[in-house]
Amino acid sequence: ELAVFVSRLTHHKRLDMAIEGVRIAREAGLPLRLRVLGSFRSLSAGQERDAKAMIAEEPWIELREDYSRDELPELLAACRYGIHAMAREPYGIAVAEMLRAGVIPFVRPGAGPAEITGEEPRLQFDSAAELAERLLAVARSDALRVDLQARLVPLAEGLAPERFVREIREIVASQIAPSRFEA
Repeated sequence: ELAVFVSRLTHHKRLDMAIEGVRIAREAGLPLRLRVLGSFRSLSAGQERDAKAMIAEEPWIELREDYSRDELPELLAACRYGIHAMAREPYGIAVAEMLRAGVIPFVRPGAGPAEITGEEPRLQFDSAAELAERLLAVARSDALRVDLQARLVPLAEGLAPERFVREIREIVASQIAPSRFEA
């Protein structure tokens, strides 16, 4: 099975917590691999070197820095789980992208990512150990996985770009006086 971590790779995003959570789940018997999709552009050379060394320590971690926005949906769709470890993230576009791709995202409580996932407590974690516990619970229970997916599908549909376009057009149309455009 494959989990994904999508982010600008800064220390605030807590890649270390995601890696540790997957490591704990693996030690408990879950054959989980981690795909890291992101960019180190925001880090100093030393921070980038340290982060890449942490990733290179584990053969079950795949790092992809060189993907295009067009490739992202396919890279995400190959994953079953997503991990968003930043605390107090204002929105969390990566979580929305995970949902749209059918990925079950695990997020920190509070703020944007938790709202995007419908404040579902079974998808929230505060530590690497709790992340591992959540991953293991979902991986070991088809019923739980199906229930979570059923709860997430409508949330994902609500994030469709077409929905946003339609709603913006409706707002604009409601504000424009029809007489201004009559011939």
